[in-house]
Amino acid sequence: MLIVDAKAICRKKTGRILENESISYTICSNGADAFELAKHRELRGYKLILMDKDMPKMNGVDAAAAIRALEHTIPIVALTTILREMSLRWQV
Repeated sequence: MLIVDAKAICRKKTGRILENESISYTICSNGADAFELAKHRELRGYKLILMDKDMPKMNGVDAAAAIRALEHTIPIVALTTILREMSLRWQV
């Protein structure tokens, strides 16, 4: 599995969940790096990509489209977070 997320805490939490299920994974911190893996056919063997929507260099929507343009058929699931601090501000 490939985890693509700019936030280190999100990568770490997702990785722990996968480790608890004995699922191996690779991490990219932005969409451009994930696209580079796809471009060089290094996605062979991956069964799923968990991709954040908001990232630097290349966002998740653009990265997914670029990976699809290379005719990869691997499933890409949007994975995003809402910061607790943001929700707390709205409650005040």
